[in-house]
Amino acid sequence: MTYQFKIIDNLEQNPQLIEQWAQLQEGCYDQNFYHDWRWNNGLKKHLLPELRWIVCLKKEALIAVLPFEYNQETNVISLPVHSQIDLVDLVIKPTHCTPNWFSSLLSFFDDNFIGWCQFSIRPALESSAIFKLHTQHRGLKHFDPYLKNASFDVCESISLKMISKKHLKNVGRLQRKLEKEQGELRFSHGIYSDQDVTCILEIENKSWKGAQGENTSVLLDPNLEAFYRFIAAEFSTTDDCYLSLCRLGDETIAGQFALRSSNRLSLVKISYDPDYQNYAPGNILLSDTLAYTAHGPLNEVNLVTGPDWADRWHPQVQMVHWLTFYRANTSGYVAWLKAQTKDSFRPILAKFKNKAAHS
Repeated sequence: MTYQFKIIDNLEQNPQLIEQWAQLQEGCYDQNFYHDWRWNNGLKKHLLPELRWIVCLKKEALIAVLPFEYNQETNVISLPVHSQIDLVDLVIKPTHCTPNWFSSLLSFFDDNFIGWCQFSIRPALESSAIFKLHTQHRGLKHFDPYLKNASFDVCESISLKMISKKHLKNVGRLQRKLEKEQGELRFSHGIYSDQDVTCILEIENKSWKGAQGENTSVLLDPNLEAFYRFIAAEFSTTDDCYLSLCRLGDETIAGQFALRSSNRLSLVKISYDPDYQNYAPGNILLSDTLAYTAHGPLNEVNLVTGPDWADRWHPQVQMVHWLTFYRANTSGYVAWLKAQTKDSFRPILAKFKNKAAHS
């Protein structure tokens, strides 16, 4: 099976590719918001100017798109990495997510990135296409399960019953306490409005305690603010940007910035007003969101990450991995050997750390 690969530097200069990509993502493997060409275009325009894409064609039909960065100093090819990127994957037709296709991709790497030694992907879901390719790969590879992803199945009664009744009861108690002491709450769940985006970003800014820099409040970084406003506006053209707010009088005390892909709603940004943290307004809004989406057209509400506070909800959980493929040459083998050696020392280091903590 012959594949043709090429590198694209600018999406907006390729309207035909955009049209093909939009069709591809509708039926791609494990469809999610980060497969969307608009998410990729936003990353390029506002956060990752060096981002490019490898597109794969077969008989002029688009088969796959792989967003990537190449570090010539380290000779590492990677899927995009940024503090605002919690999940990554390539876009590929399920029928071509095979060892044969991946072997063709690695050959393309050999021809176009002469010194490459590693292909690094983080963080990737176990349900992703790249995880399947990693599992199938028989060459040098490494994986490190270091995060988790939490989600809720909102279309099945059995799945909804898995949500912790004790926690729901506690959240309900806090909501009643808040309304008794502060006033009535109002909830809204709807498509994009610039005013609601501003509300969510202002709440996020109010709760941030870090210094200005890459890992800072969105409103303190012009590039981050431009990125989220761009994403909200672009996804709103197909009604795929959902904004949920919890209001107390004239104040907004919690907000969710979510993106829809197929029947999955991903909560990309969750924020709450720290002045009301004793009432857990973020949890109150999440409870209302789950009730609002239950038995509707959506199948899943996904938190994108797996924060510790989510454990109290008893969500569905899958591991998120750091995956690495190594080139079958000396530099690739040395890099693989370093990773294996590091793994072998982890239990010893953990033992010493534990011993030091109790001494």
